[in-house]
Amino acid sequence: MDEEKLRAEEVEILRPEIKDLEAVFGFWRAQHELHYNLDPVYYKPNSPELDTLAREYFQKTITTDSPHILIARFQDKIVGFVTFEEKGTGSGIEAFASNLSSYEEVIDFFIEDKFRGRNVGAHLMTKAQEHCQNACLPNMKVEVAASNTGAQRFYERLGFGVKQVEMFKKI
Repeated sequence: MDEEKLRAEEVEILRPEIKDLEAVFGFWRAQHELHYNLDPVYYKPNSPELDTLAREYFQKTITTDSPHILIARFQDKIVGFVTFEEKGTGSGIEAFASNLSSYEEVIDFFIEDKFRGRNVGAHLMTKAQEHCQNACLPNMKVEVAASNTGAQRFYERLGFGVKQVEMFKKI
């Protein structure tokens, strides 16, 4: 397969159907495994119980579009997905003291290895951003594992910048 960048018209971005559940689940599982290997303290290992919960979650997500979900299809093959939802900062002081009080948050994002670096991810994120604009949400947010430097570079190329740093401590 040619490793050239794919143009937007070559990659179909659309809502998945229930027949796409196993493909989406497979990508999520690969994503979760990647994150677990990067940080086994934060992420749980894959397990049959986690698989069951994830399948149920994605079945509901596909059926209800809550959170929103989009897939990337290239030549009739699903090659990635993104889930995202509208958020607000809640009822704390940040709800009225922050310029970032309403936003769209990317929850899950995964592109098949051989399609990374070929613009598929950028095309998916463009559609998510269009949704954000149509919903009159002025901001998008994505959380990236500190050890996932490749994902950080990807999001920076799309114009994302660090605004906050979350810190955790195992007790």
